[in-house]
Formats: sequence, structure tokens, C-alpha cells
Amino acid sequence: MTTWGQVWAAHKKNIGFVEGPNNKNPWTEELGIGDVAYCSAAASVVPHNQGVQWPNWAQHPPRGEAYSPDWEHFPSWKADHSSQHQPCDLLPGDIVTYDWDDDGTADHTETVVDVRADGTFVTIGYNTGSPEGCHYPITRDRRFLVGRFRSEVVIYGGPSTAVAVGSPPQHDGNPFTPLTVGGVFTPRAIRALQWKLSVGADGEFGSLTKKALQQHLHLTANGIIGPATVKALQAHVGAAQDGIWGPLTTGALKRALNAGNF
Repeated sequence: MTTWGQVWAAHKKNIGFVEGPNNKNPWTEELGIGDVAYCSAAASVVPHNQGVQWPNWAQHPPRGEAYSPDWEHFPSWKADHSSQHQPCDLLPGDIVTYDWDDDGTADHTETVVDVRADGTFVTIGYNTGSPEGCHYPITRDRRFLVGRFRSEVVIYGGPSTAVAVGSPPQHDGNPFTPLTVGGVFTPRAIRALQWKLSVGADGEFGSLTKKALQQHLHLTANGIIGPATVKALQAHVGAAQDGIWGPLTTGALKRALNAGNF
């Protein structure tokens, strides 16, 4: 089954793409509609090329969707009403739409890569930026956000260990959660991890903690956090499995710890 980690790895290969004359791009061409605006097409065709089969409620099944307003009619769509203090929750992998000219019709689509506790979120976007093409990271707020399509439920087979921003926290008794979700592996986050691993919560990511983490991930406990360990951790927390422990992996780990299901 296709995972968000697989799809994110495929998206990353497109970062830096610059469109040709007259919107020339491979994603709407793959949908068979020529070279036209392609933000929604890329958001759906990239998952399709990793194995996602879009159902017949998509515009071009099984390959994808080309029209931003259509996402609002899909299963698991949730509108954003931040101005009424009712923001939609967001998770990595969600497909979001925007209404730039505030005319009531969505006119742009992007994919969420990370969410932040301050209400902003990070996306990868196509048919945007300068030069026009594929850009990441893009930091967005909710001023023009229409809503989100919950990809992980519908096309990735069910929820991951990630916790949605805006959802009520779930606790397993961990005295060091909830954590502020971000990319810094803070001493408090280390203590939360240590509590879960049943080692002394001193806030230091030392040898004993590293070995306990490897045991938890069913790996050889040698205390060396190399690419194999990082990939296993990323798979465990629903992050892209690139073997590099960066901010996105730390954020996913914090969300898993907050959820109480690490």
C-alpha cells in the first residue's frame, strides 16, 4: 500500500522544476488534457505514480484531479473556518486549496508537508512561485485557505501516528507531553522519548537512550544512529524515509509522542 513517505520522496524529486512555455508540464499531460494549470494535477498524479488509484469521484480516475474546486466534493474534505475560530485540522499529506481572490471559488492546490503549533504550515506547491514551477518549502497561514482533503484516510489506507494540529491531544500518562511540535529536538522532547523507552529521563540523547530506541524499533542496539536506524524511526512515526534525521522527522516524532502511540 502506498504511504505518504513514498509520495513525499517522489514530490521531493520535483523540487526546482520550472515549467516550459504555456504551462508546459508532465502532470496535466499525463491526465491527457494538454498543458494547462497543473497545481491540482501534480498534487494527485504524483501519488498516482506511486501506486495510488484515485476513485471515480476524481476528475480523471485513476490518475487524478485537475480542478481545484473539486476537492471540496471529495470524501474527508473539511472546510477551514479560522475566522470563526473553527480551523480545520491539518496533517502531512493533506491536500489543501486556496481562494486567492476571495471570490468563493478555490483557485490553487498544494500539499501539506509539515504543520506548526502557531497555526502556520509548510507545503510543496506546483504551478506557483518564481520561476513558475515546483517550490518547497512554502510557509502558509490560513488567510486564503479554503480547506483540506484528508489524503491519509482515503488514499493512504488509514491514519498514521501523526497528530493533527487543532485536534485534542491524547495522553498515555507521559509527564513530558504535550510537546510543541517543531523541528528542534529539545531536552523536553528527549525526556518524553526517554519516558516512553523506560530509561532515565535526563534530557540527554546519549548511548543508553539510543540503544533503547533501537531496541524499540527492533534493530540491533549498538548506540549508533545511522541511516538504517533513522529510516526505521521515520517509518515508525510516518515521516518520509530518507535516512536523514532533520526537522520533519523530529516534528513527526513529537506528534507521535503527543498522540501517546509511539
